[in-house]
Amino acid sequence: MLKPQGGTELLVANLAKRVDLSGVNLIVSACRPLHPTLPNIMWQHLNTDEGAAQGLRDPAYVAGLSAIVFVSEWQRDKYIREFGVDPAKCHVIRNAIEPIPVHAKPKAPIRLIYTSTPWRGLDKLIEAYRNLNRNDVELVVYSGTKIYGQAFHDAVGNAHQPLYDALKTLPNCTHIDYASNAEVRQALQSAHILAYPNTWEETSCLSAIEALAAGCKVVTTRNGALPETCGAWADYSYLDDFTAALDKAINEYEYNPEQVAHYNSAYGWDARACEWEKFLDNYKGFVPRLEKLKAAGVSIDRLLDIGAYRGEFTKAVDKVWGYLPVQQIEADERQREFIPSATFALLGDTEKEVDFYTLEDGITT
Repeated sequence: MLKPQGGTELLVANLAKRVDLSGVNLIVSACRPLHPTLPNIMWQHLNTDEGAAQGLRDPAYVAGLSAIVFVSEWQRDKYIREFGVDPAKCHVIRNAIEPIPVHAKPKAPIRLIYTSTPWRGLDKLIEAYRNLNRNDVELVVYSGTKIYGQAFHDAVGNAHQPLYDALKTLPNCTHIDYASNAEVRQALQSAHILAYPNTWEETSCLSAIEALAAGCKVVTTRNGALPETCGAWADYSYLDDFTAALDKAINEYEYNPEQVAHYNSAYGWDARACEWEKFLDNYKGFVPRLEKLKAAGVSIDRLLDIGAYRGEFTKAVDKVWGYLPVQQIEADERQREFIPSATFALLGDTEKEVDFYTLEDGITT
């Protein structure tokens, strides 16, 4: 029985391997029941038009969430605009990948690759590739419904059979309906261009991130968050002009080491896991770390809490050392209801990011 292995499932598995999720209730995309005592953190991957996300229209449900993590600014802004979600609860932590090893691309023929679902633009690719009418290129298509599990495949798999049949009629074209992520990543290393005439609003797009990390030129549309994800590294095209865009990319393809370095670093799991850990520290509580400091002999007789947010750190200090004289300083006026006695002010140069300081327990704060 095939288990779902789509992008979201891969992301959740990778996060769980790297970050301690105990102490929070992580709700992934679908609006499942809230935990009565743990902080409820939603990790939202869906677009606003998908059924499983509609619970975020309910103010009572949103009130029970401590935070909502989106995978792009485009997605976050759309939920705020269409659902009226409280912006103070909204955060963006981008998706991540396992870095792809540096490799040499085959010189010829130029290989196009498609690594998304059938309903996100495969029909447009078939049309564009047929119109390309070149015998010096290959097309490899990794697309099917088994990636979402056997039940999903049994329910909708046959609906896309006409597309699979059309692929068989294309010259120099190979279609693989199911492959592991490891196999797809390997295939990207021998490909030159991700041909993605996208017709579906992407909230991030792991396919594009992996292709860019593998040194592929991405030719796609400006749908959804694709421009945010691909930046200046992609060639963007209207669907009507997609054949011409592919033709140009084939003629001009060059391996770009700067692109490869950027996506393997900026979207690598090492950096993203640290980002998640720091984010979750705001909700998991500081008590375990403070108890370690107290056990090591650290004593505190007063507290200056700069960046107090909602006062959770002060509460944790009170729990470990007892109630102390405290001064809380916070820049975000929206938190006043949580820490009414705090001083609200901006400190220092507001044009620069603050530095991090490493405590004696080795944890960067």
